[in-house]
Amino acid sequence: GTGYSSLVHLRDFPVNTLKIDKSFVDRLGSGDHARQIIGALTAMAHFLNMTVVGEGIERQTEWDLLRELAVDDGQGFLVSRPLTPAAFLALVEGRPVAE
Repeated sequence: GTGYSSLVHLRDFPVNTLKIDKSFVDRLGSGDHARQIIGALTAMAHFLNMTVVGEGIERQTEWDLLRELAVDDGQGFLVSRPLTPAAFLALVEGRPVAE
């Protein structure tokens, strides 16, 4: 594409993280195509010394598949619902989270 999703940004900007869109994560269980795309994107990103983050992870099976595909980090409701800054700090510090 020619918009913001264009791969030219990998060359033109100091990018160090590539996020795998939730639309790919949602399709992980529906066949090999999504897995192949995620695997290829992850390999390319790692070749470019980038960290890969899967977004929109809602189920443990999605996270397990992403880890098999060498995705480095993840975000989504599996980890936590959106939190206020105070609730996030409590979570990180191991205190009870009051939302």
